[in-house]
Amino acid sequence: MANLIDLMEETEKLFFEIRDNTAIPQWVEFKTFCDNNQKDIYKVVKSNDVVEKLSAGILVTVIFNENILLGLPEEIQIMCIKEALHGIVVDDNDRLKIEKPDFVTYSGILTVFGDEAVIQMKESIKSLYDAKKQKEEEEKARIKAEKKKKRNFTSV
Repeated sequence: MANLIDLMEETEKLFFEIRDNTAIPQWVEFKTFCDNNQKDIYKVVKSNDVVEKLSAGILVTVIFNENILLGLPEEIQIMCIKEALHGIVVDDNDRLKIEKPDFVTYSGILTVFGDEAVIQMKESIKSLYDAKKQKEEEEKARIKAEKKKKRNFTSV
């Protein structure tokens, strides 16, 4: 079981200053904690309906390994907090989602090819998957339209 404690006041203040300068709507309520035993520097958790109700509306909990976070220079602390918040998205229907990171690689690949080339590779792959998904959706829509057309033709 996680050993959750409150963040130090300065860390929590920094988190909420950064959060207030994001595109995340203000109605998205956050709670921050510290777990210095967790392996990752941060963990972002979306509340389910029961937890939201029990916690008086907390929608997202962010848990930091504060020992590691505070061991970093301030500009990198800010970058880590921004990264933690970056995957929190509210769609057009006001549904809250926690997106997975869209960029994962090995430091050796970055060393050999450089960040720009690796980013270009990742974006090219994403574009191909997006194009494939769009083509599949168009095909489904076409088939659905044909079925509807056949139903309308046979019912006349």
